[in-house]
Amino acid sequence: MRQVGVYTRAVALVLCVSVPPVVALGVGLVNQNQHALRLDADYHHLLLAERARADVGHSFDAALHAMERVGEAIQPGSPSKSEQETLSELARRLGEAQKYFSFVSIYGPDGHRRGTVRPRGADGGEGPQQLAPELLGESFRIGAVTDQAVPVILPVGADTERMWVYAQLELTELTRLVTSLGMRPPLRDSGGVALVDGSRHVVAGQFRGQLEPMFQALEGDMRFDGRDLSIATEFSEGGRPMLGALATMPALGWAVVVKRPLDQAYESLGSLRLAVAGAVLVAILAAILATLVGARWLTTPVRLLTESTQALAERRFSAVDERVLRRTDEIGVLGRSFGEMAERLAQSEQTMLEEARVRGALSRFLAPALVERLIGEPDALALGGHMRTVTVMFADVAGFSRLAESLPPQTVMALLNELFTFATEIVHRRGGMIDKFIGDAVMAVWGVPEEKADDTQQALDAAEELRRWVETGNRRWQQKWGVEIQLGIGIHSGKVIAGNMGSPRRMDYTVIGDAVNVAARLEAEAAPGQILISSATRERLSNIETVNLRPVGVRVLGGRSETTEVFEVAL
Repeated sequence: MRQVGVYTRAVALVLCVSVPPVVALGVGLVNQNQHALRLDADYHHLLLAERARADVGHSFDAALHAMERVGEAIQPGSPSKSEQETLSELARRLGEAQKYFSFVSIYGPDGHRRGTVRPRGADGGEGPQQLAPELLGESFRIGAVTDQAVPVILPVGADTERMWVYAQLELTELTRLVTSLGMRPPLRDSGGVALVDGSRHVVAGQFRGQLEPMFQALEGDMRFDGRDLSIATEFSEGGRPMLGALATMPALGWAVVVKRPLDQAYESLGSLRLAVAGAVLVAILAAILATLVGARWLTTPVRLLTESTQALAERRFSAVDERVLRRTDEIGVLGRSFGEMAERLAQSEQTMLEEARVRGALSRFLAPALVERLIGEPDALALGGHMRTVTVMFADVAGFSRLAESLPPQTVMALLNELFTFATEIVHRRGGMIDKFIGDAVMAVWGVPEEKADDTQQALDAAEELRRWVETGNRRWQQKWGVEIQLGIGIHSGKVIAGNMGSPRRMDYTVIGDAVNVAARLEAEAAPGQILISSATRERLSNIETVNLRPVGVRVLGGRSETTEVFEVAL
């Protein structure tokens, strides 16, 4: 048996490896260009349909304007203006509109024809004796097309003296316009463009063939007066594939249609296939030669980069092989860029993981707004503070000492944890910050790190919600542990210093000031289940009319020389 040489093996390997991908590339390129060619053909057909719609609309607007000019002559004038003068003015203006109309009929408010006026030299034609009630509207109406003309009815005058002008719009100019549009590239077919009405009858144009297959492909029950629409589609007419486009004219209830045989629209596709086939053949030969000369030199760095890409897809940010980095060509530049990208992605992922870890840890103690501020502004962790106007709330479990004596420590801990969990949820939902837990009490602050207009109202709403929640929780705690609790709540508003207090190694974000002391004293004064607020808090409420406040009196709070006017938030 004759031994196969290395050269033959190499050629066979190159043919097996290179030819199928290049052929597949060529087929894909043909398909892609066919798709692009189809999109381009659709675009040009739509463009032609929209251009025809614009030209037809402009021509119709000009005719309507001329009709309005004629209608102006019959609107009520001065009392001294004679009927003969009115008719003379009407005839003069009709002469100016002779390009569009051969006659104009005038109808009174009852829709009955009062007379017909024609330009000099014109004869024949007049409107119906009585206009149908559905034509007596407040805007112009278009009737059915007959004998290369379409009736147009236009209201003139005020509501109390409403009259109507009836005229036949000649379609000769529109037909000439539509025909000329069909002769333009890429269509170059005088019968390829037509103007159709809502009954899908040709209004203007030398359209050849059938319209129904195109409308079936677009939408069987499409209405032209429903919406402004431009759409292209493929359909079959008599077994021949066609490309069509439609642009509606809702104001008129008409549409412009364009159609063309599909083989003419894609006539350049055959040449494209030959060109691509030649290019594929050349590419195959070039691939064979290039592979025989330097396959290993070219494929090794590509393989290494592929391995790096796969590692990156698996979130393994490994370094690019040195054999790629040492290259001085584009592959080397790509390899170095890829290595930098992998390094930056690794750093970014580490940063995101660290931020997620820090955010998760901080959110257990701080309000979401403060957590985001600390994540976005690391400098905010520095020691120091700023003057802020805040609202402080203290909530304390009444009779906690007796409760702690009657229950095991584990039960007391579970009860407080459940209470503080819901208190934290309520405060955060109301935009506040849990400053600290002090034994059986919780201190919450509104107005830090940023002040909001409704901080005080939110604090009061949180206190009332917390009181209601305790009432609900008592039913479960009574069944579970045989106990019930009540909260005493105090709220005060004033200026404090807000910031990080402590040392660089251990700090707390808190507020310090007399306002904190007043809130704590109010909480100490509150009876079980009672919410006490100061007059300073009452003045800052945004919805005070909805809050049931009862004056308690002026009190001297413990440890303070000044008096404080106190109010109770009644149930």
